[in-house]
Amino acid sequence: MARESFEKTTLPADSPRLCTTCGTPIDTTEWYPVTTVPEEGHRIYAFCGEVCRERWRRETDS
Repeated sequence: MARESFEKTTLPADSPRLCTTCGTPIDTTEWYPVTTVPEEGHRIYAFCGEVCRERWRRETDS
């Protein structure tokens, strides 16, 4: 499993706009959870909430 870093932030306009896990649109003017995986060139994975981020984490750990 790649090492992950977790951030709580709002991101620039060119950031992901859909939840990585469920595809729900994300309101980027509000806080939302993100994850980066350094081994993937610090690609940003954005999530609509903590539940989707944890689901993604469990699925990528498998």
